[in-house]
Amino acid sequence: MSLADFASVAEIVGAIGVIITLIYLTLELRRNTAATRQQSYHNLVTRRSTWFDNYTLNPDLVKIFIAGQSGDDLDEIESQQYVGAMLTFMSHFQDVYMQHRSGIVEKSVWDAERKMLAAATSSEGFQNWWKKASQYFVNEFVEEVGRVGGVYPVIYDRANRRWVRPENQRPWEASKLSGDGQSQEPHHNSLESDT
Repeated sequence: MSLADFASVAEIVGAIGVIITLIYLTLELRRNTAATRQQSYHNLVTRRSTWFDNYTLNPDLVKIFIAGQSGDDLDEIESQQYVGAMLTFMSHFQDVYMQHRSGIVEKSVWDAERKMLAAATSSEGFQNWWKKASQYFVNEFVEEVGRVGGVYPVIYDRANRRWVRPENQRPWEASKLSGDGQSQEPHHNSLESDT
């Protein structure tokens, strides 16, 4: 075997080594991408859960949030609490949206988050606040918020002891449920029939 033959064999072995390395790197990249997506999803669920825990465990903040979403008058302290809650809330959605755009958060996750965003942003109070506060967010996200809509929040009908989605009334007008739990509007959609 000549020196040229050894060089040819070494070249073939080197090429095989490069191919094996590329396959290994591709598999590692896929595993790393999956781990990054899982960690990102875990982080967003944890952040959302923390926000909802802080919100729901404080009855005063719940009242302020409902009043703010309804467009009711808030005093100076209440208005700052509403602003703080909404900035945190919307920053969460902006983060998820930006991660979705960069490919970290999958479309199905963003679609689910988008429905929650649509329910929250459909209120009169939110719309009034957003006209001024949208300046604090990136333009792409502000445009996305402008495109969401048509999702109504789910509320608890105490009289009938069930969760409902009152589709024919404006969102956040849960107070328009009559004493018998029926919407004063003609249509009242029970979640029991949503399958």
